[in-house]
Amino acid sequence: MKLKSLLLTAVLLNTLIVLSGCKNGDSVKTSDSQKESDNPIVENSETYTAEQKQDLKNLLWVNSIELDEEIKAAREKDDKRIFVLATRGITAPGIEPNELTELLKKCGQKYLPGAGDTLTSEAHQKLYKKALDYAKSYNQSMKEFCLNPSK
Repeated sequence: MKLKSLLLTAVLLNTLIVLSGCKNGDSVKTSDSQKESDNPIVENSETYTAEQKQDLKNLLWVNSIELDEEIKAAREKDDKRIFVLATRGITAPGIEPNELTELLKKCGQKYLPGAGDTLTSEAHQKLYKKALDYAKSYNQSMKEFCLNPSK
């Protein structure tokens, strides 16, 4: 019973940390003009549940993000953090598992907005893949910047 209680507490704390990180808005800039009505995937479908629509909204940023601009802005602020996924274990797209722990200690981490460990629709899966591709490229650039800041 104590193990179940401890596990539940750990899951709840992890969820709160992830949600608070997403609400801080320091991970990814999104366009002010980005609204639900701007995306036909969300707007024009009566077949999605409320949860599925929310999952899609959480990843809409990926349609308007500019990788090079985000990398430049991070370097200018000396922000070396890499994106990790809000999943049951810590993973970072584009970073090998055997180098992850040391890289997180040196560079820091931030959660990739809207990227959890469940996919709720085919459209969600497509946006999620775009977000992972973005994070992979971003992380590889930040890894180089963190380990070799003079470049």
